[in-house]
Amino acid sequence: MQQVPIKLDWMQKQVDKETRNDVMKLPDRVGSVVAIFIVIVVLMFFIWHSTTNSGFFTSGFGIGEAVLFYLVAIWGIVPQFLRAAIGRKNFARPIEAAGTTLTLIALIIFLITFPFDMTHFSDPLPEPLHIIFDWLSADIVKIFMVLGIIGCAIAIPIQMITYLLVKQRLQEQAIAPPPQEIPVAIPPQAPQELQPMQEQQPPQEQQTLPEQKPPQ
Repeated sequence: MQQVPIKLDWMQKQVDKETRNDVMKLPDRVGSVVAIFIVIVVLMFFIWHSTTNSGFFTSGFGIGEAVLFYLVAIWGIVPQFLRAAIGRKNFARPIEAAGTTLTLIALIIFLITFPFDMTHFSDPLPEPLHIIFDWLSADIVKIFMVLGIIGCAIAIPIQMITYLLVKQRLQEQAIAPPPQEIPVAIPPQAPQELQPMQEQQPPQEQQTLPEQKPPQ
């Protein structure tokens, strides 16, 4: 039975792309700083719920759940901080994969326990903005959790395989000798066409003048 080779062209293209873009440009580093700022804002949103006892976190949200919940949020800052500070993407990819694994564990636990009361989710916001999140019910959030679990389960191996392949590619580029200039061979010039030899005129006989005798 003939085996059909599995084509992973999409993975090869992804590795090539990540290798070329490993060194981050200034807009990419600024984007990492913006991502850190967004995570901090979201983190402060839930810290307000915890400190004010708004009712969003139910009695099932104990110390262990709180540590796991906030650890996931803080861990999300670490890869972005490293990328913004160092300017390399692949360097932070294992930490990002660990954060994705931690997120997967948290989603599974919170999907089972679900220690949240969604009727109090928008309490920190001004009253006119409550309508934006009024549609978030517990069932809808659980659907998002299931999608997040599937996404994390797919992302973890892709992140690690991408890290290993990009690291190998970068190492190969680092030890590869610099390209040498190839001398350009100059083709020999074609011999010039021999000019037709002009017919030599026979030398003209020089006229000899008669010798003048000195006067006696």
